[in-house]
Amino acid sequence: MINKVNNNQLEWPRFAKATCFLLAVFGVLAILKGCNLNEDTKGFGYSKIGNVIYFEGKRIDRSGRGNIDQLERLLDRELVLCSGVDADTFSALSEEYSKDRNNVYYKWISPGNFWVVRIPDADASSFSVVDFNIAKDANHVWYADEKILGADPESLALVGPKFVWKDKDRVFYQAIPIPNADPKTFIHLGQGYYSDEDRVYWCTTILKGALSKDFKTFGELPFGSDGQKVWKASDSLIEIDGGSFEPFAPNLYKDKNGVYLGKYGIKVPAIDPLTFQQLTGFGSNNLALLLKDKNDFWVYEPTYGDLCRIRPSKNTLHLKMPILKTIGGKREIVGYVAGHLTNFDLIDVTVTKLAEHSDLDIEKVGVNQLQSNEELLAQAWKKINKTMGDR
Repeated sequence: MINKVNNNQLEWPRFAKATCFLLAVFGVLAILKGCNLNEDTKGFGYSKIGNVIYFEGKRIDRSGRGNIDQLERLLDRELVLCSGVDADTFSALSEEYSKDRNNVYYKWISPGNFWVVRIPDADASSFSVVDFNIAKDANHVWYADEKILGADPESLALVGPKFVWKDKDRVFYQAIPIPNADPKTFIHLGQGYYSDEDRVYWCTTILKGALSKDFKTFGELPFGSDGQKVWKASDSLIEIDGGSFEPFAPNLYKDKNGVYLGKYGIKVPAIDPLTFQQLTGFGSNNLALLLKDKNDFWVYEPTYGDLCRIRPSKNTLHLKMPILKTIGGKREIVGYVAGHLTNFDLIDVTVTKLAEHSDLDIEKVGVNQLQSNEELLAQAWKKINKTMGDR
């Protein structure tokens, strides 16, 4: 007797077997694609597959063909995309530079696009990268893919990271000579500050009146002083005393006469500058600051440059913060926002206007300013409690 079965019962095992087979094949192909056995990694995002060089999965001799004219228009000069790259001798020298036995290449890059262009006249056998966009061969110095006419590769020396360099005759900022700079005495002081025997520079700008032998910088902060005057980048802070100057953040600093806030250095009342000091950094990347003077604690918020006076009691933090506004092109304090921070909430928030600015509508701005700093102030409160508890 033959048992009868319907077509569905016959077809399903065949379908299942075929499906499993196809899944296995596609799985193997996916693995091979992700782990190309013929791929030779060259570094800096480059790889060699067969006789072709790729950057982040795209052929370098094809990328940018359709829009090289846009880059040429931007740079205002003709460019030659790489072609006939010798994959066997190709070497990635840095993020920007690469070469093979015949040519040297520079990679221009922008979001979603890159162009690997040939550097005309570059000698591949002697070509080397000095730093970032600075390179040389036996005969020339290059900034990006441009030859710097008259620059001496033999005496080339890096002065500041990425941008400033010199040879025996001149000092350069990127590809531009700095007029009258003395290469024999030209040095990097810190941040964007440089000096030679007679002058101090912020990048290429001469700081008029700055004494080079006495000039000092302040770590990662963009300030410099010769002990008499103070500069923020290339701007002279003419009202600040250089002998007592001390910076805490790009928009917070002091001298013997006061504490100053914001881009324009607004003097903040009710702070004793002689005892004003930083206790610690905290918050995101430790950029927020907890400070104190002889009377109060202070919190500096780095994103908007807010400075808040805080007076802790047992269960409450008493807060007061200046409200800044631009009046007639000048930034100034127009009022104060105050309140109390408890373990549960921010309460009793009030805004007080200075008499000369009584017509301004600053209530909403002041309340938002204090509320936006609530979490940071709560973190500061914990640090204050720990500091006072450790005494």
